[in-house]
Amino acid sequence: MRILTKTAGKDFVILNLTDIHWDIVAWAPGNQEYETVVGTVRELIRRVQPDLITISGDLSWGMAVESYTAVADLMDSFGIPWAPVWGNHDYEKAAVTQGAVEAFAKRPLCLFEAGDPELGCGNYTLAIQENGRTVAGLIMADTHKGATFISENREAQSTWGRLYPNQLDWIRQQSKLLAADTALIQHIPIFGYMDAAKAAYRPGLDLKTLTLEESLGNTCWNPGYEDSVGVQHEGICSYPLEEGALDACIDAGVKAIIVGHDHNNNWIICHKGIRFVFSLKTGPGCYWEPELNGGTVIRITSQGIEDIYHEYVRF
Repeated sequence: MRILTKTAGKDFVILNLTDIHWDIVAWAPGNQEYETVVGTVRELIRRVQPDLITISGDLSWGMAVESYTAVADLMDSFGIPWAPVWGNHDYEKAAVTQGAVEAFAKRPLCLFEAGDPELGCGNYTLAIQENGRTVAGLIMADTHKGATFISENREAQSTWGRLYPNQLDWIRQQSKLLAADTALIQHIPIFGYMDAAKAAYRPGLDLKTLTLEESLGNTCWNPGYEDSVGVQHEGICSYPLEEGALDACIDAGVKAIIVGHDHNNNWIICHKGIRFVFSLKTGPGCYWEPELNGGTVIRITSQGIEDIYHEYVRF
């Protein structure tokens, strides 16, 4: 568990980026995609002045270590500690994943830890302390490349990755050690995101055409969910069955879950005492909606996690 220090009387600000999908071959200075990513991150840092940058997966396509060293060079250039987790695309080639782990270990500002190999790669914890007291913590979790489930007709089918039972036990343990407000940062959403969306959005809505401006009002939210915000312009890509992650997070007292993966979803919904967050996508890599570009901010006070919101950057 690494310790980060919060200055008394000053908020500790975390900027989360996601799904950059850096391509070292296609992206070079002068290329529009390159300029959009770099410009977005620079503008976010100028506005937010973060104490820590987290990245919730899909840094690249997992095809070349050079892509990850390029991301590391960009992050290091800001002089701010940064902490990533892997997304499914970061696992495209095992040798590249291992090469990225080794490259990141040489970067003093990179807080990534491979962690216990029995849990995957990149399960680690960050404690934010003020005057020696932990006020909040981040549990960084690996949702792996993919998983298999048994369908109703008893056929094995491949699907999106998930948290495994030993990871859920580890999350409970880490939350107990932190004994403070805890945010879980991972790439692929848990099945509980399905429940949160169903509970929050009013029935009959055409979610694919719901605008960001419309989501800022109360007309699209069920009673009790009026503080929600954001759109869902694609299906939720999670493991298709409830695998115990939601109960584990509730048991552990997790206050927020921040994910990426679904580029065109950006809602923030408080459900069962947890803030479910689709982080704002950073840059055009793979696919995007330009109006949903930017990053997500987590603001921590001496009392814990105070606020989570999106910071939009228009290009």
